[in-house]
Parts: sequence; C-alpha cells; structure tokens
Amino acid sequence: CLERLAPVVQAASIDEFYLDLTGTDRLLGESLEVTANRIRETVLEETQILVSIGGATRRMIAKLASGVAKPGGVHIVPTGQEAEFMKRLDLADIPGVGPSLVEALRKRGLVRIEDALGVQETWLERWFGDHRGRWLYRRMRGLDSSRVDPREPRKSISSERTFFQDLKSDEDLERVLLRLCRSVT
Repeated sequence: CLERLAPVVQAASIDEFYLDLTGTDRLLGESLEVTANRIRETVLEETQILVSIGGATRRMIAKLASGVAKPGGVHIVPTGQEAEFMKRLDLADIPGVGPSLVEALRKRGLVRIEDALGVQETWLERWFGDHRGRWLYRRMRGLDSSRVDPREPRKSISSERTFFQDLKSDEDLERVLLRLCRSVT
C-alpha cells in the first residue's frame, strides 16, 4: 500500500517504514502535513492499522517525530526548526542511545538534549571515546546523513498478531505460534 502512496519506500522492520516525499509538495500541490494525513488515513482504511507519521528533513528526526505523533497522529518538524524540536527531548529518546549510555550521561548530570548541547565535542570524545563521542555530538543536534534507500535490507523480520480474546489452551497457542513461525521463515 505504501509503494502506491510514496515515490520511495524503505522497510526498516515489520512495523517501521521510511518514505522519501521530496518534491511531492510541488507535484501534488499539498503540504507535507496534508500528504502525511492522507497516507495515514489511506493505510487505516485499507488495512485497519492505525499508524503514526513523523516528517522531517532527516530520517532520525522523522523517527523521533513519529514518536511524538503516537498514537495514530502526524507530527511534522518544519525545515529550520530541527534544533528546537531536538531540545524538547531526552537523550534517551535518541535512537541508538541505550541504557548504559543514558546512565553514564545521567551521572554527569545530562538527561535532556538541551542540557547536553553545551558540552563540547572533545569532552564527549574523552568520556565515551572518539567515535561514540562524535556520534553523540551529531545525534544530539539531529544530524544524520542516512538516506531513504528502498534497496537496503530490513534489519529485522518478525510476525505478530493481536488477539481480541486471550488464548486459553496450549493447543490454540501452539497452532498460532506455528503459523507465526511459518510467516517469518
């Protein structure tokens, strides 16, 4: 369904996709927010799946914006407002910042991105190593050079099912589990 709605689609996982809508505002004569809402409504209508959509000039910021849009909304970070958007978030919100890094940052009094922006890159490199320090410095500022690439392979494969009623028997559970295993393989 998404391939019909966007010119470039990259599946990141079973439930996460990146769409490159560059130029569609001029082509369709509508804002990114209108396009995103149309896509959200079409997906809901065709699949009965409620999706959240984040839009931005960079993939990482779009991913963070989709988190703000949950559940089932749209959040667009306008061009030029990326830095302000990032300041609102916690360091833990940055994709790739795991629990151990969050704890190490917290021990230095850094919880929010806004608090950490004053830390020089050289200090982050001293604390966390050259590569990780540079990476964090860029990520806090929303800097991400990754592109939407429809040929990039998925990073995970899964299958899931939501039940309207709990499964009560082992036999029912085994039947569903086998079906999900077949789907993944």
